Amino acid sequence: MLFRSIISGHYNYIISYDYNKGKQYRIYKDGKSLQHSSAIVYEKNDEVKLIESCWDGYARIWNFDSGKLLQKINVVVENEKLKKILNSICLWDNDYAFVGYDGAYIILVDIKNGNLIKKLKVNDNAPLLSIEKISTDSYGECLITQGFNRNEIKLWVI
Repeated sequence: MLFRSIISGHYNYIISYDYNKGKQYRIYKDGKSLQHSSAIVYEKNDEVKLIESCWDGYARIWNFDSGKLLQKINVVVENEKLKKILNSICLWDNDYAFVGYDGAYIILVDIKNGNLIKKLKVNDNAPLLSIEKISTDSYGECLITQGFNRNEIKLWVI
């Protein structure tokens, strides 16, 4: 099912669709969660998973096929007076994720342990629309980001 799906974020749930059959596959819902921003489907240890970011400050990992919530990671940075909005998410080697946090930070999260490892200051005051992992000849593996209402694209050497 992994390569025949369309993922759609909604106010309080995520839906996957089987586009070959033209119908809904699963709904991923966790109680009172808010707007779901970004979702990625990946495979880890022979299990297909969906990881997503949400406006309630949590990143969630689901079993893609069963719809079961496997892990809920609090990405809110302590002692920061920011909204809890997570805007975008990018996997890094299926063990880590970079999460865009309220236009102020990119947070590196250890998915296995649910730990926040590092925060990178963005200084955009606008939500990050996208975070992607790329590879360059000059810098190797990097992140590339673009913020909402910003024309600039930033390259982050990790």
